[in-house]
Amino acid sequence: MPAYRAVFLALAMPTLVLAGCQTAPAAPPPSGPILSGTNWQLSEIRPGNAGDAVRRPADPTRYTLSFGADGQVAARFDCNRGGGRWTSVGGTGPAGALDLGPLVSTKMFCGPESLGDAYGLGLSTISSYMLKGDELVLGPTPDGGLLVFAPGAASP
Repeated sequence: MPAYRAVFLALAMPTLVLAGCQTAPAAPPPSGPILSGTNWQLSEIRPGNAGDAVRRPADPTRYTLSFGADGQVAARFDCNRGGGRWTSVGGTGPAGALDLGPLVSTKMFCGPESLGDAYGLGLSTISSYMLKGDELVLGPTPDGGLLVFAPGAASP
């Protein structure tokens, strides 16, 4: 083996061995609001009054919420659709303040079993969010309750 190759290997081997022992650098923190670009479907409406029952939609895909990266929010309220603007203060972590600007929506009657009105009313009063595992929790609703969401597809 030529001398320059032996010197190269003698110098390079410790560097290569040490490089293989290093851990990957930590992922950078999110650069924007954590809710940006996410899509959710309503799992349940938890009441603020202890005696009231938790309400769950028969078809969660009919109750959705999508946070656009452009600051727009789109929602489906059973047979109705709506949208508006959203902003988040301190929204790069698992909890923060959330403001859904005035939401506009269609106003069709969806039937007596629909949660569309209760869901829409809840969205109109929320002021904070919390990510808990794979759930998004928004609150408070007018009665002090919570809206709980699971990951979902984009609102149509």
